[in-house]
Amino acid sequence: APYVAKDFLADFQEAVGIPILGEVTASNRSFFEAYAPRGKKVLDGLLNFYLQNVATPAFCGIPAFFPGANLNLTSLGYNTELQLSSKDLNDLDLLGNFIDNHDMARLADYCTSNMPRMKNALAWVMLARGIPIIYYGTEDFLTSRHPAKWQSGYETDTMGYQFLTKLNEARQTAQIGVAGMKVEAADETHLVFSRGEHVTVFLNNLDEGGPVEYDATSLGSCSKWLNLLDPSTGIEVKDGKLTTDSHDPLVIVCQ
Repeated sequence: APYVAKDFLADFQEAVGIPILGEVTASNRSFFEAYAPRGKKVLDGLLNFYLQNVATPAFCGIPAFFPGANLNLTSLGYNTELQLSSKDLNDLDLLGNFIDNHDMARLADYCTSNMPRMKNALAWVMLARGIPIIYYGTEDFLTSRHPAKWQSGYETDTMGYQFLTKLNEARQTAQIGVAGMKVEAADETHLVFSRGEHVTVFLNNLDEGGPVEYDATSLGSCSKWLNLLDPSTGIEVKDGKLTTDSHDPLVIVCQ
């Protein structure tokens, strides 16, 4: 999009009559938002390169365009808050969230096939505010960029496919499609955000081994918490902390 005149983009957006998500591969927030501005038509939406530049290294490690983003969810939380509070973006629900695409290495490459980190990264894509975008083959944790899927088949029983199915079901069950989003807590290894009034998402970038403890001060009182992704998950909420033995992402509601 930056290589096309904005007045042409505006005319084109008006002519097609449906939202266009522009490709602006920028880490500068003001430059990025200028192609889908509020109050002055250019494009209706954007592929969310601004947050992808932070999210992929935050969950997987290098490479990072943002200093300090490598395996550091603090940066993702901070930049998410900046985007959510922006007064210059046309529509937060017309941001296309992704973790990898055809022009970069695969998620499995970035995360060196670390399953908990890949699952948390995919949960961010599917559950953050905006339009989730999964590049074909990512559901199978492929490492090659442009494989011909018709040669290997389109299996629906792989771990990645089944996990994305659960994420999509949780997204629909919790009705978070266009619900508001708020970052509740973020540090180097944890990210907690809420969607709407009743759903809280707990993510981490930890390697396997040992329990995971999250800041849960944003949770209200509840006799029993339920993880929509796996109801059998053991969860303890006590003294403002949520503890679980699973490194997988959590989508928590009060049962």
